[in-house]
Amino acid sequence: MAKGKGSNNDSICGRICTCICCMIIIPLILILVGFIMLISKNTRVERINEYNVRAKKWIDGGLEEFRNQQFVVYMNEVPQNATSGSFESRPYYPVADKCDKKKDPADGCLYPPAQYYMANFYTPNVQQIMVTVMDMAGNSIVSKTLDVQYYKTYTASNLGCTDDYNECQSRCFDRGGEWSNNYCYVFYTISDICFRIAKNGDKWTADSPAKEKLSYTGDGCYYSNTYQAAAYTKTKTRPVTIPVVVRSNLDPVIAASEFTRGCSDKYIATTKEYDCFGQSASEQNITGVILLLIGAAWYAIDVLVVIGMCMCGKSLFHRAVGGVSGNIPVARPI
Repeated sequence: MAKGKGSNNDSICGRICTCICCMIIIPLILILVGFIMLISKNTRVERINEYNVRAKKWIDGGLEEFRNQQFVVYMNEVPQNATSGSFESRPYYPVADKCDKKKDPADGCLYPPAQYYMANFYTPNVQQIMVTVMDMAGNSIVSKTLDVQYYKTYTASNLGCTDDYNECQSRCFDRGGEWSNNYCYVFYTISDICFRIAKNGDKWTADSPAKEKLSYTGDGCYYSNTYQAAAYTKTKTRPVTIPVVVRSNLDPVIAASEFTRGCSDKYIATTKEYDCFGQSASEQNITGVILLLIGAAWYAIDVLVVIGMCMCGKSLFHRAVGGVSGNIPVARPI
């Protein structure tokens, strides 16, 4: 019984310590983030302009150059003619931002039409696939060997549950994994493939290294996937089909992905405003000031609470000392 009581006391003490740490750390984080926002350069307008420059290249020739192309895609030597796909010009495609904030370019953002090519393959029951894109003359444009599925392994130490293995299963589940034989296995399965290609002379080639500046290496299409060709989802279930998409390096979808830092990747299928270029300079400054004020006010409350607790404790101490001294017998002269 004594052991259980001590354990409860430890738990209470741990919660109190956690609460105190939060009271100290959270306002510090708010102040730090607010300060960083105030001193950081706002790049919204700069990124909108860069996106528009690249989108203009697509409008002025890139789109026409990429139209009426013919590509053959092979998956493990099974060929399929890539079919042409397109989207008409519309608001918020491919960049999910209205581009009408204070100091935004007067003409806003360009929303040009899209053009791509796609082949859809049934997922083969193999561990790896070789995907090759060829032109109609039989020239290989890009070829890659890709895993259909892979997994990452986590130990109890990685999960932070070495003291209680019963908790490991739930922590593994929270990561989307399976707990087996004291290990957590998180499976990743291929969902789609997108290759970025560029025109060199009279031939199309893999756009690697990129002709237009990008944040990561690779010959894929999306910033959020660090421009890797294959995208994976956290699941053990294999998809029925694997789409293989071919895009031009001048495609505004890629430009939108780059200059919104992947934000437009999430909302590309919608027709809504998501402020993907971020806050304006004035909005950023206001947010920074608000965070600073909240953090400072939180600290002020913390100080007042500590002072109040100290004064209360001091008062209780004096009362206790006074009560004890009043009960001590005093020698009196006869």
